[in-house]
Amino acid sequence: MSKPPTHPTLPLWNGGGFEGAFKNGLWTVSKEMDKWRWRVWVIVLVAENLVLLTVWGIARWRQSGVTAVERGKQVAERLGCFTCHGQGGLRGITFAKKPRFDCPPWDGGTAMMYVHDESEIAEWILDGAPKALRETASYQQEQKERLVRMPAYRGLLSEEELRDLIAYWKAVAEWQMPPNDPKAAKGYEVAKASGCFSCHGPLGRGSPPNPGSFKGYIPAWDSADFEELVRDEAELEQWILDGVSERFRNNPAAQFFLRRAPIKMPAYRNYLSREELEALKAYIRWLRQRTGSSSDGSEKKLSGGDGR
Repeated sequence: MSKPPTHPTLPLWNGGGFEGAFKNGLWTVSKEMDKWRWRVWVIVLVAENLVLLTVWGIARWRQSGVTAVERGKQVAERLGCFTCHGQGGLRGITFAKKPRFDCPPWDGGTAMMYVHDESEIAEWILDGAPKALRETASYQQEQKERLVRMPAYRGLLSEEELRDLIAYWKAVAEWQMPPNDPKAAKGYEVAKASGCFSCHGPLGRGSPPNPGSFKGYIPAWDSADFEELVRDEAELEQWILDGVSERFRNNPAAQFFLRRAPIKMPAYRNYLSREELEALKAYIRWLRQRTGSSSDGSEKKLSGGDGR
């Protein structure tokens, strides 16, 4: 009796041949799928990190022109300075029965009553008062009677935050102002009278928010952003008189952001005289020289004087 024919290359249904081959095939497929899963996971991980780095980079770039003065304002808000000194440091607490116990605002010339030199600014912030004042009997007695005492912030802010806070205080207090240069001094008064500091911050050194604009804030006159916006005296004059330079007016991309920004630069063509315009430009030049046109608007004193 002859045996049934068999094919040497095909697994038998019995004896586990087919089942073993099937399992081996599944294992091979599973192994390949695992490889692809790892590849996809790595690709997704790299993509996520690239997105995060891009977002972080854009955020850093958008904040690159925010000045020390504006950062100092943010520090003051965080520390609660405006609780007693008023919003922006412009209005303090008054006590009608005992005016000498008032919490003074930082502007309006009150600085000269409390701060005799620049080194005392940090002492007021860190220790609540300069050391020489704290050691006097009259001060110690007054502190016992005061309803509100100046707190000491030592240990609550970094050195950089302290520098920024001092920069903001000096700007609001108009420290060492007006400039010694007569033309710049007149320009400083023109800027005050024309509302320039309301948008550009104290002394023109702030970076108030302006959502929808290219970087999200109004550029300070002493920041690196100013150099990108104003290439020369002619463009500065165009910005002041017409609210925009010809270069930006003819740039579609610039126009997109200028139209989108809710706070727009006003045009002073019919408001300022030629003399006032020249004085204002002189003040802006003086301000940029005083701060060294630094990227963050940090102040540096001019040599041979008090910085004015």
